[in-house]
Amino acid sequence: MRTLRHYVAVVSSAGWLATAIVPAALAQQVQTRTITGIVTDQVGGEALPNAQVRVVGTMIAAGVRPDGRFTISVPMRAVTLQIRSLGYKPLPITVPLDQTTVRAALERDNFRLEEVVVSGQATAMERKNLATAVGTVSEEELARVPTSSVDRALEGKVTGAHVSENSGAPGGGSIVRIRGVTTIIGAFTPLYVVDGVVVSDVQLATGTNFLTEAVRGQLAPRVDNQDNGANRIADLNSYDIEKVEVLKGAAAAAIYGSKASNGVILITTKRGRAGSVQFGLTQRLGMSKLSRKYGLRCFTSADEAVSVFGEAARASWTPSCDNDMEEQLYGKTAGAYETSVNMHGGSEATRFFASALNKHDGGIMPGTSADKRSIRVNVDQNVGSRVTLSLNTEYVQTGRKPGVTQNENNGLSIPSAIGYGGASWLDLRQRADGTFPRSPIISNNPFQTAALFVNDETVNRGIVSARAQAQLWKTERQALRLSVVGGGDVFTQKNQVLAPPELYALEGVGLPGTSVLGYAQNTNRNVNAYLVHDFTLPGGTSTAQVGTQSEWVDIDASYTLTQGLIGGLTN
Repeated sequence: MRTLRHYVAVVSSAGWLATAIVPAALAQQVQTRTITGIVTDQVGGEALPNAQVRVVGTMIAAGVRPDGRFTISVPMRAVTLQIRSLGYKPLPITVPLDQTTVRAALERDNFRLEEVVVSGQATAMERKNLATAVGTVSEEELARVPTSSVDRALEGKVTGAHVSENSGAPGGGSIVRIRGVTTIIGAFTPLYVVDGVVVSDVQLATGTNFLTEAVRGQLAPRVDNQDNGANRIADLNSYDIEKVEVLKGAAAAAIYGSKASNGVILITTKRGRAGSVQFGLTQRLGMSKLSRKYGLRCFTSADEAVSVFGEAARASWTPSCDNDMEEQLYGKTAGAYETSVNMHGGSEATRFFASALNKHDGGIMPGTSADKRSIRVNVDQNVGSRVTLSLNTEYVQTGRKPGVTQNENNGLSIPSAIGYGGASWLDLRQRADGTFPRSPIISNNPFQTAALFVNDETVNRGIVSARAQAQLWKTERQALRLSVVGGGDVFTQKNQVLAPPELYALEGVGLPGTSVLGYAQNTNRNVNAYLVHDFTLPGGTSTAQVGTQSEWVDIDASYTLTQGLIGGLTN
């Protein structure tokens, strides 16, 4: 499937504003003076290195250094400085003509009404002025409670967003809905944008459907896929994320097109800051255990067992109630660990951020696990005083062994085998000679299926984005800038599904000795270019934006089906 989208967008934060752009040569030359200061937290007193200082009523602005101090040149008159930092209320400070130093203590903004959020591809505005609903999740909120993936980290942190797991298997996927259920069989997931690049959250078929017959007669269903797949947004390293913004209103479609009708999730990754190189290390250890069991019924007589399982249960029934299949299959404690390292720093001209992640989640069911490894490098380079270049790269490799626990129509799923054939007197565990006993009630021995059924997935993914910003023209009250961003998201997915011929579960449906090999590649590319005009008025600021966006999407998938395998062969 190949598609090409190209459209032109015109966005203005204050309607269309016809503004006369005066050549810089005609701008009035004014004398300037220098103001220095320091920005700190009002409660703890620590420096806030990410703050911004702006002269109210002008386009003059400056950043705060790693030690919290700043220097800014202002007109030779009394001025008002507005100081902002993410997560804090903006603080206006009037500086008389005879004052040259200031000290700003910022108060935390618990309600975030003053927060500046992205309202377009190249523009932003205060939350209180937005005409559409926007939710924000900060780095601190993401790290507060450890989660297995980025999509699950949004649960309970964005008003109106519904995050539900579609699998309990390690590395299993989550479904994120921002605007509720809008369709029965169509796409309902939001659009994901990482550092300006549209990335894929497509859930590709794994090939297990042919064996589970959840959707009969299809090897890789494109609609109603029940293969227990993962949301590919889970590939991202949550330690690399600085902020997540969720555009919940329908107005997002005016910026990103109809594909944003279900909302947009904007993910901004961490950047380097000027200063000495700093290192970070996070090590987490954990475990997974069965939290609750459904429980098994104890049958006190053969007649009682026959009434539930049929006459086949009479010969095997015993008064024993000691075989708890849930405990035997899911009772182990599975270990988990993740190691994250990062470094960042640089000079005023060149800044960098680099990170690496190694993560493992064990499954409580035999043969299940999930692994993830990633490397990221972000670099920012100033070219003179007017041009900034940024490059963001990430490589991710994930591996999953989810087992077979999803919906089915032929009894293959292990939870179904326990529910329909988990008689409390039956011991179906592997014998000392390596064989598995047959169940007298159903064809599936869940212990054999867990041991022999193969469902492996490997994904290799690369996400690259580049941005160039140029200040084309600037006066005290007006500025014209060009922003160009482009990049791509490419991943390959390999699946191996194998039901060996000795598997009892599929003998009755004619599927023993079946192998499915899947290979898929997904490519997303987009290029955006925008001209942004800012005009500062005595009572506020107007921003007008005009731009163009081109997007390419390419998905190729192939599956090889082999049946009638003899013992020992995998394809």
